[in-house]
Amino acid sequence: MLVIGFVWLISIIANILMLFMYELRTYNRNGLNCAPKHSPGVHFAYQIWMTIVLLVIPLIMMTLLYGRQGGGVNLLAYDNCFRVGNK
Repeated sequence: MLVIGFVWLISIIANILMLFMYELRTYNRNGLNCAPKHSPGVHFAYQIWMTIVLLVIPLIMMTLLYGRQGGGVNLLAYDNCFRVGNK
């Protein structure tokens, strides 16, 4: 349960900036629209931030944690089974 709470906390912290990047504007007198407040460079930096926090860091953590388990596929053992001339 602690891990699930930690994952939700990281997700909320990573996405909290989205609340401050857009503002509500009227659109053709009939509706509302969200328009960016900041320059395109800020939005690009935010996308890089989100990619690193939500994709790259978890990938590195999974690679390190699952790699230490020793339960991964031993590719050398499979390689030796399929060599030509190996009977």
